[in-house]
Amino acid sequence: MPQSAENVEFNWINSKNLDGITGLEGMQKIEIHRSRNLTTLRGLERWSDTLNTIVINACKNLSDISVLDKLSNLKRVYINDKEYI
Repeated sequence: MPQSAENVEFNWINSKNLDGITGLEGMQKIEIHRSRNLTTLRGLERWSDTLNTIVINACKNLSDISVLDKLSNLKRVYINDKEYI
């Protein structure tokens, strides 16, 4: 995993959460696609100072998006074809 990145895209994450993602200092945008095991966005709070865009598609088991309340810099959030911000 790189130490820093502004835009990151993941496909086929096998985890239920995002706690295992490390590094990526300064991440501003994350895209996650086709990750059927993902049930929560927990773990994204570590980028609360920089993350402003979240795009998630084809993650049908995602049910816990409560971490969005901890991400004060969000400008755009799309989850499974629904726009939240």
